[in-house]
Amino acid sequence: MKRGRTEMLYFKIGTGDSPPNKPKPYRVSLAKGEVMEAEIQQYLVKIFIRPCNRPWASPVLMIRNPDGGIGFCIDYRGLNAGTVKDSYPIPLIDGILDVLGEAQLLSTMDIASGYWNVLMEEESIPKTAFTCKYGLYEWSVMPFGLCNAVPAFERLMETVLVDLKWRICLAYLDDCVIFSKTFRTHLVRLRQVLTRFRPVGFKLKMKKCHWGRSQVAFLGHVVTPTGMNVMRPRDLHAIRSFLGLTSYFRRYIPGYASISAPLERLKVKEATFEWKNACESAFRQLKRALMKQPILVYPNIKRLFQLYVDSSRYAVGACLMQEVDGRYRVLAYASKLLTGSQKNWIHKQDGISEGVVWSTRKFRCYLDKRKFDLYTDHSASSALITVP
Repeated sequence: MKRGRTEMLYFKIGTGDSPPNKPKPYRVSLAKGEVMEAEIQQYLVKIFIRPCNRPWASPVLMIRNPDGGIGFCIDYRGLNAGTVKDSYPIPLIDGILDVLGEAQLLSTMDIASGYWNVLMEEESIPKTAFTCKYGLYEWSVMPFGLCNAVPAFERLMETVLVDLKWRICLAYLDDCVIFSKTFRTHLVRLRQVLTRFRPVGFKLKMKKCHWGRSQVAFLGHVVTPTGMNVMRPRDLHAIRSFLGLTSYFRRYIPGYASISAPLERLKVKEATFEWKNACESAFRQLKRALMKQPILVYPNIKRLFQLYVDSSRYAVGACLMQEVDGRYRVLAYASKLLTGSQKNWIHKQDGISEGVVWSTRKFRCYLDKRKFDLYTDHSASSALITVP
């Protein structure tokens, strides 16, 4: 399949007066060197890169992937340090998923070759140069690892879908989901989005596209007409990566901060890494929580919100709910581990007060300027919000 190319954006790297970054290439093993050579040859064939003679150079970094393979990366940290940052906003995943509340049919699209659809601005090409044992090369397309690549690509997607996003589709970088209530409407919306992609030069990765489904995987969630499920993690490599994953899904896990506390303590600087029974229990409990796939419902601004707040000596937690079809359903969970100083001065009563303040700020996007019911197990807290 011919690679996609767009002329809507030529990526520029603004470095101001920063001098060229040119560290020495990193030394690699023979095995990694073979993978490096194969990747470079592949990029040359696709005309993504070309040999060059430039003052700029960033070293190639071969890393071990979670699946055991070897990945080709470029260490652009030196270049990024001198680059003027692009502040274009990246949409919040929670905000994107909230829009899908009434969708009955969903289709997902994946832009093939993502960043590599974007051509480099001619004057910025020398700055993309990378160095390795096989020579010095530069990119003709936007490479991974540049600090402004993410906001640049998000701006491109939102420009393409400017009047369609939030109404009939959602986009997060190279992922797009189209939603509707009826099949007829869905066909119309699919045509509208595809019609935008064609003149831009985007091509789709068909293996990752799904059409007219009642449930799809999108941004790490399983989206259905009734709510969202957590996708099961595939592998666990280390305590750090495990906590990174579970922390991302903490809104699905009630009391997350308390459960994960034994594992979090292993990350404290100068702490001895000792795997105790409490660590094993926390590990298993979090793993079970992810595998149970509890469903969160979508928020409905026309319904009353219920906020449940609780606290302990170690953490505060909250649960945001709404009544749906006669049942109270969860919209989101939130929790926070108390710091050492907070644990010393916060008692049960203070903990509830701290929890109320923290949770209302946490869910402010839903509760701001709205009436809602607050539930705690400390009756004196009602005096805080009782109107005389």
